[in-house]
Amino acid sequence: MKLSRPALASAAALVIAASSLSLVHSTPADEPLAVTPLDDGTEHPAPEPDPQAAADSGAEAEKPAAKEDAAEDGTELDPAAELPKPGAGADQVDDDVKRESETTPNHADQTPVLAKMTELTEAPKKVSGGGKDDQWWFKTTKQKRNEKEWVKGAKPIVEAWNVYSDSMGRDIPVAIIPARDENGNPITGAPTLYMLNGAGGAEQNADWITSGDADIFFENKGVNVVIPMEGAFSYYVDWLEDDEYLKQNSPYFKGPQKWTTFLGRELRPAVEDHLEANGKRAVVGMSMSATSSLLLAEHYPGEFDAVGSFSGCAATSTPIPWAFAGLTVNRAASNGGRITPAHAWGPMGSPYNRYNDALVNADKLEGSKLYISNASGLGANEDMFGYRTEVRGQKSADALSGSATTVVEGGVIEGATNACTHDLRAKLNGLGIEAHYEFKNAGTHSWPVWEDDMRRSWNTVIGPTLIGEGFKPDESLQESNSWNANGSS
Repeated sequence: MKLSRPALASAAALVIAASSLSLVHSTPADEPLAVTPLDDGTEHPAPEPDPQAAADSGAEAEKPAAKEDAAEDGTELDPAAELPKPGAGADQVDDDVKRESETTPNHADQTPVLAKMTELTEAPKKVSGGGKDDQWWFKTTKQKRNEKEWVKGAKPIVEAWNVYSDSMGRDIPVAIIPARDENGNPITGAPTLYMLNGAGGAEQNADWITSGDADIFFENKGVNVVIPMEGAFSYYVDWLEDDEYLKQNSPYFKGPQKWTTFLGRELRPAVEDHLEANGKRAVVGMSMSATSSLLLAEHYPGEFDAVGSFSGCAATSTPIPWAFAGLTVNRAASNGGRITPAHAWGPMGSPYNRYNDALVNADKLEGSKLYISNASGLGANEDMFGYRTEVRGQKSADALSGSATTVVEGGVIEGATNACTHDLRAKLNGLGIEAHYEFKNAGTHSWPVWEDDMRRSWNTVIGPTLIGEGFKPDESLQESNSWNANGSS
C-alpha cells in the first residue's frame, strides 16, 4: 500500500497545523513493559522499573513506558513554514562547512585501522532524563534473559566493549553478541551483523536490545551481532560541522561525528578480528538508521553482503526528506541551540549532501542482497486500546495515551516513510537491482514493526546470505501480511 503524494501532504499539513504533535524517527522507550508479546505469543521478561524512565514518558513509576510508544520530544513545527529550497541551510553554517560541502569524499579509499578494544565495565549513561541513569541494555551483560524471565545462573551472552575511534577521538560503547551454534557453544569463523539504532538510540533506551530484544532473538543463530551504543540523532554519517559547535548545542554530541569512518574503517576491522569472523557481513537499520544502513553500503560498495532498511527515507537532498531530517537532528539540540541537516551535510543539494543521499546513490547497492520494508501507517493490532489493556495489562489511561500516540503520530511518520520507501523501490527497479520488499498492510512507526522486520529479514535475506548452506529459518515467525510488492509492477 502506498500513500499518494496528496495524502502525504495532507497528513503532514495536519501535523503542522496541530503543531503540538512531535514528529520522531525512533521510539525512545526507556524500559520494556513487564509483559510485551512477541509475534509467536511468548512474553518478555520483566526488568526492574525505572522511575526516571516513567517520568520521561509520563507513565507511572510502577509501569515503565511501553517500548512501542512514541515519546514527546518537544519538536514543534511552524504552521507558516515553507518547504526548504535548494541551498537551504547555507545561512546556518560557516564558510568552512560550505566549502567542505562542495567536495565529495571516497570513504572506500580510506585505510582500515585496527582500533583498540577495551572491556566496558560500567554502564554508559542515558542522555535523556538528565544523564544520571544507566542505559538499560547494559543489564544484559550481567545476566542472561529469555522471553519470559531473567535466567538465574546462566552466563550472559551480551558483551560490552569500548572501541576507540581515532577519527572521533574517543571510545564508543558497543554491544557484541558473539556467535554461538544452536547448542549454545561459542564458534569462530562466523559472519557479522551490524545493527544500527534509531534516532534516540541507547542514549534514550531505544536500542535493538532494550526495545528490540535482539539478544533474545539472535542467541544461537550462528552470527556475531554488533550494535554501536552511541550515535543518537547523527544519521551515522561524517558531519562537516566543528565538534565544538555540536558539543555546545547538544548533550548527545560528545565530540566530532565521524560515523561513516568509524563504522566502515575502525569498528569493523577491530570487532571482526576480535571475533575471528569470516569476512561476511550485513548491516540493518530502522527509521533514521534505515537511511544509514543504505548509505554505509553505498559508501563502501561491495563490502556488505546484505543490507536491511526498515521504515526509512533513503532521500536526504530534496525538500520533504530534508525537512524530516531537520526534525530528527534538531531533537539533539538543547539550551536554545539549533542543529540542522546543514551542520551534517552542508546546504541542501550540495555535493556532500547528495553524496549522503541514499536514493541518489542507489546504484552502489548492486551486489548486496537487499531487504526493504515499510508499514502503511494504519494502526495494527498492537496499537489498539483493547490489545493494550487485555493482552498487555495496561491501565486504561496508559493504553489510551499509548494507542493515540502510535496511531496518530506514529501513523503519520510511517506514512511519510512509506512514500520514501516506494521511491526507493522505483529507483531500484529502474536500475534493475533486485530486493526483497515487505510493505505491511498495517503498522505504525513503532517497535512491533521493527522487531518483526528484524526477524523477517533474518529469515528471508540476511540469514540465508550470511549463513548460506545449512541456514535454518526461525520457525516462530508468522506468515507475512504484506502486500506482494515483489510480484507487482
